[in-house]
Amino acid sequence: MSAINIAPENITLTAVRAWSAEEALDIIQNEGNDFYDIIFMDHMMPEMDGVETTRRIRSIVGKDTPIIMLSAKGETFDKVLGLELGADDYIVKPFDPKELVARIKAVLRRYEPKQEESPSKDFWQKTSI
Repeated sequence: MSAINIAPENITLTAVRAWSAEEALDIIQNEGNDFYDIIFMDHMMPEMDGVETTRRIRSIVGKDTPIIMLSAKGETFDKVLGLELGADDYIVKPFDPKELVARIKAVLRRYEPKQEESPSKDFWQKTSI
């Protein structure tokens, strides 16, 4: 695990980083749905792209964990494909950290009614990929 600081918001996230799609899938499968508040997925990865990885993650965690896809691919086709195959949001790189924080908060607000405990209460202390 490592810490990621989002400087403009003075927020530190605890993160589990996976260096490949297969590693991410193994981690998610082993930890289960309740371990993560949110998953960040890069669209362009070697061996298995983020779209396929997102599809596979959805088959493991269902719709209980939000996924935000990050990508340098900004074409409408790529955004729509990512969203249709399971991402809850799609952010084109480069992006402003303030936008990332706002989108995280927005995605978590949509998930709050479905959870017993509000993810926004402990989000900043838990783990993401």
